[in-house]
Amino acid sequence: FSGNPSPVTAYGVYHALLAALRHKGQDSIKGLTIAIKGAGSVAEFLVFGFPPNDSNYDEFREEFPGLIHLKPKAIYYAEKDSNRSFEFKKMAREFGANTGSLLKAVSPEDIYDVPGTDVFIPAAVRYSLASEHIDHLRNSMSGSRFKLVVGPENNQLQNEEQDIKKLIEAGIIYIPDYAANAGGLIDVHFGKIACDTQQPYDQKASLRDAASIGKTIEGILKEAKRSEKSTVAVAREMAEGIIEGIIT
Repeated sequence: FSGNPSPVTAYGVYHALLAALRHKGQDSIKGLTIAIKGAGSVAEFLVFGFPPNDSNYDEFREEFPGLIHLKPKAIYYAEKDSNRSFEFKKMAREFGANTGSLLKAVSPEDIYDVPGTDVFIPAAVRYSLASEHIDHLRNSMSGSRFKLVVGPENNQLQNEEQDIKKLIEAGIIYIPDYAANAGGLIDVHFGKIACDTQQPYDQKASLRDAASIGKTIEGILKEAKRSEKSTVAVAREMAEGIIEGIIT
């Protein structure tokens, strides 16, 4: 068993983000202002990339060196739990994070008010998109042509029906959490195969599977546009269809 689903989860979130950007007519991170709520293990891999001395990642490193290496305008991050953020802050210092650098720390309250935010990444424990937070995001994203929310956090919306309506009214595209963070389950799936067969965990196969999350997100966004339904409604219908197909 892999023991740590974070690298695969982060890789899947990256492909979800790329799919959402392509939907808005851009195929890279270059020039974007990114705000990340949470600085735990998944955020660490997402921002800084894969461990440098692990050959399992060599095949994927060129494509995904970590967001900080893909020429964003700036990445802002916030984490109130000092234990969770210790490694993240250490890597930020090693990268050279300081005043005026690409990587900037702000308070958990201020992360919603970063001017010109193009992408908001929920990566905390839960409820990073409570109604009052969406009001702040509406303002901070007002000058952006992207207005994307995509991240690994579970249970991002506190009141799903109310909050997704507010996001739509604000012109913000929301990628459902369980679609973006499916890399975690993909990792568990390959871990179970390793346990059942008593064979080594296949890291590369897990990562290749996680890359397909991008196509799933593309499908959700296209259907949401065609049907004029929310991305949450479309993702739920797709998931239920898959489950029903498995059961029957």
